[in-house]
Amino acid sequence: MASSAQPHGPFAMLRTDVSDALNPALGLEHCRNFFTDLYYGRILVSDFEAVIPRVFTGGAIGRTGDNTPGTAELFAALSDAEKMQLREHYFACLRSVDEAFPQLREEFPEQFQ
Repeated sequence: MASSAQPHGPFAMLRTDVSDALNPALGLEHCRNFFTDLYYGRILVSDFEAVIPRVFTGGAIGRTGDNTPGTAELFAALSDAEKMQLREHYFACLRSVDEAFPQLREEFPEQFQ
């Protein structure tokens, strides 16, 4: 069975992380924290493969615990099709945040280049 069908598999875990990090319903400050992490990491929002392991490893969104795999390990476990699905989900979530909080594009112009 593909890991995307597993409720606690790598795809599901990463998809949930993306959804949680880029959820406009959680408010402007919550979304601003995501872009602040990108800013300090000098990562563009368009650089999906840099965003996933950097932003979702550590910090408020990151995983803790000795037995929990890190984001890089989870991402490496995905099939190419799952990576594409996760990428599409990430950009859909970004669009939602951009529509809800267009001021973030102005606050973080370097990240939106």
